[in-house]
Amino acid sequence: MTLKQLKCWTRAKPKTEPVCIIIAYAANVQYSINVEVRNQLEPLRDNASHEVLHYDSVDQAKIVLKKIGLTSAGLRMLDPYCECGPAGQIVSDMPLIL
Repeated sequence: MTLKQLKCWTRAKPKTEPVCIIIAYAANVQYSINVEVRNQLEPLRDNASHEVLHYDSVDQAKIVLKKIGLTSAGLRMLDPYCECGPAGQIVSDMPLIL
């Protein structure tokens, strides 16, 4: 999903707020914003190049979402070492207020 598409979604009538998750990668210092579309997460992409947008901090990602008009998001930590754990691990998101 592009940034422009997300802006249009938040301005559409009736007003609905999409589920957005800021994903933090344990092995990396960058964050990405993912939007839930049809029960699947899609990364937020640049309008022109369609490259996945990455941010250096959670605050930078929160500012982008706040400018779009969102009021809440979730923070999810992805750890590559969790793949070795038991099947069906529970993923929990920490709620963020923007």
